[in-house]
Amino acid sequence: MKKSESPKKIDDCIVRIMRLALQVNRETEHDVFVNFSGHVNLFLVDVYYDGWSMPYKPDFKAEFFLDDLSPDRFTRCAKIQAELEKLLNEKNNRKG
Repeated sequence: MKKSESPKKIDDCIVRIMRLALQVNRETEHDVFVNFSGHVNLFLVDVYYDGWSMPYKPDFKAEFFLDDLSPDRFTRCAKIQAELEKLLNEKNNRKG
């Protein structure tokens, strides 16, 4: 296993996503749902712009398997981080 594919790197990415999700939920009108299904090692993030509402379809959805050793999981992790950071930056830009 390459150093870039280490479990710590994906763990760090997930922790960063969790922090961003909490921040987005606390500081914006958007709702972020984060789910980890341990029985299949699936990490899933759903984002509802301007809050959760019917018909329950997320505006942004991304997922990856933790035990998938392909670099794609890091790409997906980065995509989720970028989306959450974008939502926070939009909020900050409206203030200033």
